Amino acid sequence: MWQGSPLPTVPFAEAVELDIKEPPGRLIVTSTPAGPVGFLVAEEIGRRQVAARELGPLLDGAPHVTGAALLGGGDVVVLVDPGRLAERSRLIPVAAGPRPRVLVVDDSRGARQIVGGALGLAGFEVDSAGSPTEALSALAGQRYDAILLDYVLPTMDGATLVRKVRALGISAPIVMMSGQATDQDRERALAAGADDFFDKNDLRHGALADALRRLVAAHGRGGPR
Repeated sequence: MWQGSPLPTVPFAEAVELDIKEPPGRLIVTSTPAGPVGFLVAEEIGRRQVAARELGPLLDGAPHVTGAALLGGGDVVVLVDPGRLAERSRLIPVAAGPRPRVLVVDDSRGARQIVGGALGLAGFEVDSAGSPTEALSALAGQRYDAILLDYVLPTMDGATLVRKVRALGISAPIVMMSGQATDQDRERALAAGADDFFDKNDLRHGALADALRRLVAAHGRGGPR
């Protein structure tokens, strides 16, 4: 049980298809776009904050691996996506009721993973897009209850993308996020039609999820696109 609900759990070695039969000594609970899942591991070596490096074509064939990071002394660690591991292991729970659907737009795969996982843990259903083109394509085929955009995107900034989204007649709440935007960037985003603007660090304190819930409730589920 985890926070009053059953926790889907699987040995980590089994999830990544390793032939290892070590007895589990620790349970690591992770967030995924569909909610929390648990992975049994032999031991926890340590905890680090790392700068992820995407590996592009090197990751073909390993969809659960999202990148790598360099540690002190030249050691390299591989970063895995717990959501994809949960899907591979068929751990993704079926939601008891409708969950607000959010589109997360960020050109960093690692950022999409972190933001999507945190929002999934907070009760949202999450889709993601890595570019403005992917975002507009997703919005053309799916109705979303809210849209979360990074301000710095390839080919256009977030404010320009917001104007394009609003020009399509999409009225869903839009929240902009950035780790380096200025006050002028914030003003441009809000003037273009964004409903709120957050620093990416606010995600860790739950403020972003709370704002999305408030905006979705105010907009009304099932309302116009």
